[in-house]
Amino acid sequence: MIRDRIINFLSTHSDINTPRPLQQSETESYTDRDKLAGIVAAVTGCAACQEITVTSDVNGRLYLGFGRSEKTDPGTCFFRSAFKVPVSVDSYTPAILIVADPQNLTVTAECHAGTANDKPRNQVMFDKKALDALPAGGQYCLTQHPEHVRLDEILKNADIRLIPEHDVFIDRVSRIRGAINTTGSRLKKAVTARKAVFTLNEETTENESFLSETLTGLVYDRLSEPDSECHFYASYGSPSAADGGAQKAGLFVSFTPEKLFSIKSRSVSCDALAGSVSAEESDSLLHDRKNLTENRIVADYVCSKLSGICTDVRQSEQKLRKLSYITHLLVEINGTHRDTPDTGEMIKLLHPTPATLGYPTEEALKILDECGALISGDYAGIGGIRHHDESTALVLLRSVTVTGDSITLYGGAGIMGESDPESEWKETGLKMTAVLRRISHEGTVRMLLDKINCSKQSTRLR
Repeated sequence: MIRDRIINFLSTHSDINTPRPLQQSETESYTDRDKLAGIVAAVTGCAACQEITVTSDVNGRLYLGFGRSEKTDPGTCFFRSAFKVPVSVDSYTPAILIVADPQNLTVTAECHAGTANDKPRNQVMFDKKALDALPAGGQYCLTQHPEHVRLDEILKNADIRLIPEHDVFIDRVSRIRGAINTTGSRLKKAVTARKAVFTLNEETTENESFLSETLTGLVYDRLSEPDSECHFYASYGSPSAADGGAQKAGLFVSFTPEKLFSIKSRSVSCDALAGSVSAEESDSLLHDRKNLTENRIVADYVCSKLSGICTDVRQSEQKLRKLSYITHLLVEINGTHRDTPDTGEMIKLLHPTPATLGYPTEEALKILDECGALISGDYAGIGGIRHHDESTALVLLRSVTVTGDSITLYGGAGIMGESDPESEWKETGLKMTAVLRRISHEGTVRMLLDKINCSKQSTRLR
């Protein structure tokens, strides 16, 4: 089993700080999703490396990377790009990769660590004693949903700060709208965002296993319960391009409905996801001129970029992408790459699209800078995996950052000439629902959303 395979891997060297390669990859089959989810979550909980990355692909598989190998294997690598202009891409191959396929009920373990003579990027990758403590034979299973994922009490008892405050956000939207409507302006759209920061109490801050337990629970949750609404991405303790690569203890998670692209062999597929209303207003979206125009700007941009590298570029009609809490307009764009696709170059070509920055790029950057609304960091950046001839790059929306002392939720909105500032304020809060529904109960979600959408500052949630 995977647990035993990793134990054997650790046992092959006298010093577990010197990784040596597994002789081969190994695949196991499971009888049900709970057993599969249980063993993968258990192994995740035993990870002792400085860096863990988890991402899903368009087929529902979950890839878990532990540590970094010394050399990047172009056939198997994670990639990550912060929301920042100009774009830079960090690519690396994990020391150990676990691929969990909940549809086919299989788990595959691969080792990409170097030989004993290579200098590992990260030292200890797993806690051997913790692995030894797990039951052998693949029988380990979490019989209950891990309650540490449900952060109700933590969120209920936290102070909340809204950044920017309501009045500042309203002013920013009004200024962006004014710039778009100015005679002779080339600006068509600019994207602004806000965040809700929950300050945690000292008891939570002092719990050293809080972040790893949260990640373990989210992995179990993702594998045991089908979720067709979103893709999944998480990074634990990994360096961010936005802060110069400084190592920070934190967990970033995205429950995003949008992919930047997926690739299989030379076939390329992209989403143009822009324009949204609440789930209750879905029927109006295909007749909403503002949202139809916003979506068309994104679709035309992506098509123009793909036309330079692909043949047979084609796009679907505008259609609805219905989620439980919101409905988006979606155009699917496909083409055939003229050469062997390079994921890093693809990201630099497409990211950020008008869906996350605005259009045209230079004009959007200028107005956002003038209003103090430029963002940088993991939120709205890109994360994904290349494995063999398949790649998936996700746009990291509907996100949360968890540290030892805070939980931060993010929400953004595309501002057009017809945008209503108060509606955009509520839309950015509504988009935080994607995270809230996965870390708290429904009653708590409604209460928190009311607080997130209020215009008062520093509200105690009691």
